[in-house]
Amino acid sequence: MTNRFLVLLILGTGMPSLVAQAPKTWDDAALASLEVPLANPAASPKHVSAAYCHAPPLATQADCIKAGEMVFDASVGFDPAAGYTIQDVRDPAWHRKSAVPVTNDGIMRFFYYVVRKKGTVEIASFGCGTCHTRVMPDGAVLKGPQGNFPIDRTFAGDLRQRPVESVRTAERRVFGAP
Repeated sequence: MTNRFLVLLILGTGMPSLVAQAPKTWDDAALASLEVPLANPAASPKHVSAAYCHAPPLATQADCIKAGEMVFDASVGFDPAAGYTIQDVRDPAWHRKSAVPVTNDGIMRFFYYVVRKKGTVEIASFGCGTCHTRVMPDGAVLKGPQGNFPIDRTFAGDLRQRPVESVRTAERRVFGAP
C-alpha cells in the first residue's frame, strides 16, 4: 500500500518525464557560427545538413540494424599496436593459456583478420565487440552484453613481453582520457 502511494505521489508532483529524449547533436546555425569563411567562399567547407544528420538514409529497420552491427564490429586497433598478433591467435598454446572462448566451429569472435594493404594480413581488435561479445557455453554468440574475452590474461601475458614504453602507450590507449 505504501509503495503504491509513493508512486502516485511521485507521478503527481509534476516531475519531468523520465523518458529519455535523444539530444540534438547537429545544428546548422550553430555550426555556421563556428567558422569564419575563407577568402574564396568556393573553398570553404560544406557540412551535411542537420536534416541529413538526424535522419540518416536508412530505409528499413534491417538497414539500421546492419549499419549498427558494422559499427559494433569495426576495430580501432590493428596488430601489433593492438597487442595481439597473428602468431598469438594461431598458437594453440596461447589459446590454452588464455582460455579464449570459441564457437562450436572453433571461431574466436573477438578479433578479425583484415587486409588493409595488399599482401599484409593483420589482426583487427578493440572495437565494441572485443568487450561486448559473449560466446555462450553452447557456442552461440551474443553481441552487446558484457563479453567474456579474457583480456586480463591475454593483455597481461602480452605486456610481460613488451618494452616499457610500449606498455605505457598501450595503457594510455586503454585507460587514458582525451
